[in-house]
Amino acid sequence: MSFYKDRGGRRPWRGSSGSTSSRGPIRTPPAPPLGLLLEQLIPAQCSDDDNGAQDKLGITDTKFLASYNWTDARNPSILFPGTPPLWDPPAEATRLPEDSGKYFKDQNAARHPTHPMEPAVKAVLTQNLNFDTGNVDVFGCTSTLGNLLRFLKNDDKSFRFTVEALGRTVFFVRRENAPDELIAGPRGFGPTGHGMMIPSSSRLKLSEADSRSAIGHAFPDRYTRWPKGVENSASHQRIISYKFAGLRCLVRFEADGYLEKELGRGYKDDTTISSRDDDDAARAIPVIDNVQTHNGGRLIPQHAIFELKTRGAHKRNDDQMSDHLPRMWQAQIPFFILAFHEYGLFKPADIKIQDVRKKVAAWQDENQQLLRRLSVLLEKLVSFARDPAIGRYEVCVQQRGVLEIREPGGTVSSPLASPLTWIWADQDVSDSGESANGVSVGTEAGDTDVAAHSDADDDDVPEDFTACTDACDYCGRCSYKLR
Repeated sequence: MSFYKDRGGRRPWRGSSGSTSSRGPIRTPPAPPLGLLLEQLIPAQCSDDDNGAQDKLGITDTKFLASYNWTDARNPSILFPGTPPLWDPPAEATRLPEDSGKYFKDQNAARHPTHPMEPAVKAVLTQNLNFDTGNVDVFGCTSTLGNLLRFLKNDDKSFRFTVEALGRTVFFVRRENAPDELIAGPRGFGPTGHGMMIPSSSRLKLSEADSRSAIGHAFPDRYTRWPKGVENSASHQRIISYKFAGLRCLVRFEADGYLEKELGRGYKDDTTISSRDDDDAARAIPVIDNVQTHNGGRLIPQHAIFELKTRGAHKRNDDQMSDHLPRMWQAQIPFFILAFHEYGLFKPADIKIQDVRKKVAAWQDENQQLLRRLSVLLEKLVSFARDPAIGRYEVCVQQRGVLEIREPGGTVSSPLASPLTWIWADQDVSDSGESANGVSVGTEAGDTDVAAHSDADDDDVPEDFTACTDACDYCGRCSYKLR
């Protein structure tokens, strides 16, 4: 048996000493003000009225699109495309210290509070040449989509997120009480959720740091490691694409790690990176305001990704999968690693790696009524966002079984900065500044009013690049170079 000690290159941001890792009381910031109530929904209103024969609902056409790593730098910093942690367990039984610390709830918002979806969007555009943004209906994350499932299941969990259509795409943007809102560090020895500890060495203000909400640290510190080239990473973010209920969805999620042995295996339903002519897109480095961006890492296919959880040995006979299958379904994660411990002692025989694809498929088959309600709810939310009379709004659940559609309360930024908004919505933007579906392209207070550029119908007509700035590097037809 060995006792825990940090191995070089293993998540140096985790378990840092200092005042930020103490277990003090967490002060919850006040919630943003509520906007005007526009409509209320209950789960029963999301039932499908068609009682006849129906095709089975499910996720199809899954593709891994892009990835990036937040690093444990003193200022917000991202590696593109990054690499997830590698599963690298010790051979012997190991006793680990109990987790402690303070953690941010939403790491993307904490690192980049003005536009937390921007790194994911820029990763998609730079790592996929000629990406068709006009084909995307919903761009969200496992938090926002998971909360909708919990509402439909009548779970007692409050949440908020903003909704806005940019071109055809409807963005779901998670909203906590504050970008830097903290949760108490979990008592335990390993993953119980997703969050990142605040490094004591960081010069970041809390509002600029990020987290993996209560994931726990001691176990992944010892049993995974960041590969060469991404050793100073803090979090690996991935974006996948799939069809659900007629909607093309892009979903961002955080990956716990990958299995090296799976990289050499081919799968009939492989969810690897979309096709490219070369690797230039994977090495591209986008520009993000107030965030340092660098090239680093390598693309890892989706079929090698795992979810990681730890449990006390006294829970060995409990159902360990039901709470995690919805997230694994949303993120299309194929492997689940479950580790049991006795007072912090992890034995190799008590750590199981499971291929859960069949279980995820079975969950999908067994929850058709829930998924039909989800499809109806998504259609409603998308329709609201694309209605020019409504536009940007906020989804709020404050009590069990009641979903509120409200005007955004307080200060709410557009999902993307204006130059990136125009790029994303370019294929649907007309000269009037409205998209093909009648939705105005989003702007923010204080943004310069610059006309959006669009592809010319005639190759002989000079192209308009008036929307281009030094931070706008995606069309490939102007003088700016991708940096």
